[in-house]
Amino acid sequence: MKKLPENKVHLTGNYTITPEELEEASKLAGKKYSSGDKDVLLLELAYEKYRDEVMDTIEDNNIKQEQTLYIAGLDMGSQTDKGDYLSGGGCDSAIFILTGKQAEAYNVSSKNKPVCYVDSDFNMHVPDENNIINKKAMAVHTTVDGAGRNDNLDKLLDKLRQDSKDGKVDNYAATASFKVSSQEVNGKIIGGGGHGLSVLKVTDDTVTLSNPWSPEDHIEMSIDDFKKSSFHMSLTKVNEKSTNTINKPNYTIPKGMGYTTMIKNALIKQGIEATKENIQKAKAQFEQVNPDAVHTYNGKKEAWKGNKFLYVNAQVFIPNFKL
Repeated sequence: MKKLPENKVHLTGNYTITPEELEEASKLAGKKYSSGDKDVLLLELAYEKYRDEVMDTIEDNNIKQEQTLYIAGLDMGSQTDKGDYLSGGGCDSAIFILTGKQAEAYNVSSKNKPVCYVDSDFNMHVPDENNIINKKAMAVHTTVDGAGRNDNLDKLLDKLRQDSKDGKVDNYAATASFKVSSQEVNGKIIGGGGHGLSVLKVTDDTVTLSNPWSPEDHIEMSIDDFKKSSFHMSLTKVNEKSTNTINKPNYTIPKGMGYTTMIKNALIKQGIEATKENIQKAKAQFEQVNPDAVHTYNGKKEAWKGNKFLYVNAQVFIPNFKL
């Protein structure tokens, strides 16, 4: 979009939720807001305030909402319910807010997609009727990711298939959207609205999904049913299995520095309490990114046998510990 006047951009990126607001939102859990973990509810309330500011910016600058559809974090293109700024929007837009990373996405019109039915066991069914898919809708018609590439649905599925070889998708935050109805009248599925699910695993034949309505009950669909019914899919790389960072040492082991002392000092420097438990967890993370740096003593001194140590002047990478 064109450069906007500073006084007409309302995004602050800083949101305070009062105990009273949290309590009021809790009363609407399961209706307007999410139910369960209040930390998630806090994020949801902050996101609502953010989207409120996005809408103010759009209105003050006479921007068409459709223009925001493919802009990471600003997707208000499907916003229809004035005043309810958690309504509508794409999964990849929310993931961008959480990670700061843009998604590769497949996006086609949902007009000719079948309305799926979710039964009482949270299984999703693609009906046999209304399955005539518009050929134009199934063509390569994708949103553009941050690198300016186009990827069709098969390419995105193949990336997840490769990532799933260890049994699950763990390098991407992957989502898929469907037209879903939980209503059945006289044996016929009616109604339906957009609904996003997480993609957990992709094989040659199936796609495994997690439904936020009941995350522990996984849904398995055939590849054919998935392609037939999904109108949007997004992949956001969240776990860079790259050596770019790992192979760039940021610390040289000085003489006399013990392994435990080094980890303890690193924790304190990062503002983390150096408890025994935290030290052990940090060591595991350190060894994961420095597999050849830590050695085990097998010399003649019995008292030292089994102790782990680092060579003097060894260059290692100390990660930001996640504890």
